This record gives sequence, structure tokens and C-alpha cells, in this order.
Amino acid sequence: WVDIGDFLQKTKIATTAGARRVIIFLVVLIVSSHVMACVFYAVAIGDLQSNISNNWLIVDNLVALDTTTGSYTFLENVSYRYLRAMYWAVQTITTVGFGDIAAHSESETWFCIGFFFLIALLVNFTLANLTLAISHFDEAYTQNLMKISRFEKYAA
Repeated sequence: WVDIGDFLQKTKIATTAGARRVIIFLVVLIVSSHVMACVFYAVAIGDLQSNISNNWLIVDNLVALDTTTGSYTFLENVSYRYLRAMYWAVQTITTVGFGDIAAHSESETWFCIGFFFLIALLVNFTLANLTLAISHFDEAYTQNLMKISRFEKYAA
């Protein structure tokens, strides 16, 4: 992550430490959401292949499962299924949690439990970094006020 921060500073994309932290956080959020969406989708596909007929793909009407033959038919294209999985991941990471996509099978539930622990770590990391970024802004503001005060004192 230090290399990303150096890159952002050298390319003048983000020159302050706070801006670099925010950009790095957004990158981590996007990558984490993508990985969690893919794994959540893979768990559901694994359930389908195991003839588990109660998972989020079926409940969300993205897949039709024929329980007699064990075959399944995708009712939506892969990009829409990915979008729904990404939607679940983002709403879970941001703790919005509308509940319209939820774990239904045992394997999905176990995955979600593990994911929630990771989310707790990510949220704590985020809050710590935001607090640090804000304190740096406050520190810089305070230093500028002190410089102005000294200047006014000596200019008078």
C-alpha cells in the first residue's frame, strides 16, 4: 500500500496523506466488494450443483432449478447475476443491508458469518484511517492558524 501511496503522490493524483488514504480505501473497498461478490456467487453455484434448492440465486429469480433432474437454467445473463452479487457485497460492506438479497442455504450462511468478521475488520480499519486523516487536516489547520497569528503579531 505504500507503493500505491507513492504512486498517487508522484503522479500528483493525491498530494496529501489524507487524500491518498481515501483513494487507497476506495480501492480496497472496490476490490473487497468484487472478491466477496464472486465468492458469494460461487457458493450459490456450488449449492446448485449439490441440488440445494434454497439459495439466493433461486430466491432472487436468477436461476430455475429442476429438482427432479438436478439441472438448473440461468434466467438472467452473467453480468446481471454479477451485478446482484456485487450489490449484495456493497450493501453488506457499507452496512446498509436492505435484506433483499440474503443467505438462504447453510453454506451461504457460513460464508456470510465469515464475511461479517472481515467487514468488522474493514470498518475498524476505515474508521481508524478516517480519524487519522481528519486529525491531520485539523493539525494542518491549527498550524496555519498559529502561523497567521504569529505573522499578525510580528506585523503589528
